[in-house]
Amino acid sequence: MSQQFYHYGDQLQSYLQYLEKRIVSLEKAVTELTKEVAELKNRPSVRVDRIEYSFDQLKVETLDGTLNIGLNPADLQKIEELAINPGNSVQPGGPFYPPQIDPKQMMTRSMELEETLLTYIQMELPEVIMRKQAELGMEEDEAYIAFIQEDVTKQLPTRIQFYLQQRTASGNEEDTNQQNEAVIAALKQEIENGVQIFLSNIPDNVKGRNKE
Repeated sequence: MSQQFYHYGDQLQSYLQYLEKRIVSLEKAVTELTKEVAELKNRPSVRVDRIEYSFDQLKVETLDGTLNIGLNPADLQKIEELAINPGNSVQPGGPFYPPQIDPKQMMTRSMELEETLLTYIQMELPEVIMRKQAELGMEEDEAYIAFIQEDVTKQLPTRIQFYLQQRTASGNEEDTNQQNEAVIAALKQEIENGVQIFLSNIPDNVKGRNKE
């Protein structure tokens, strides 16, 4: 009986020694992993800022007929409001319509036009961007597509307002549908011009070139 008890005690001691070694090993592994995680947190993230590089430096000489991709839409709006209404005091960010135009009706038209153009931005604009990239010898980059779509969408309400004011103030004998079609056509052309100018102004070392 005592011999069996001694044998059991010996096995238990061996097992406890094994557990102790295992715990030490696991503690060491946890310490190493913790150290690696800390190093990763402190390590600067590596990003290729292919898009953000030149946006603040991009300057377009003309505002008329060109969407200014990469520039501050609020600053552009102030300039355009002064150009459209040089004798009027216009609140930045507030819509201005001629006195004879019903603001509610104009707002409804703006929303309808915006819905149509948002569909164009999502469905057709990516193909326009890829075509322009190919014309400029650039590699296709979906990151540019996402950025341009976002930037154009932000400027869309202001640009729709600009063209609606232009059409209604011109005195052309057009019905609402004709004016809307003209605004949509003008904005699509403006967006395409803006894409062309934006892609053309990206430095070669940033945008990449197709290998010949």
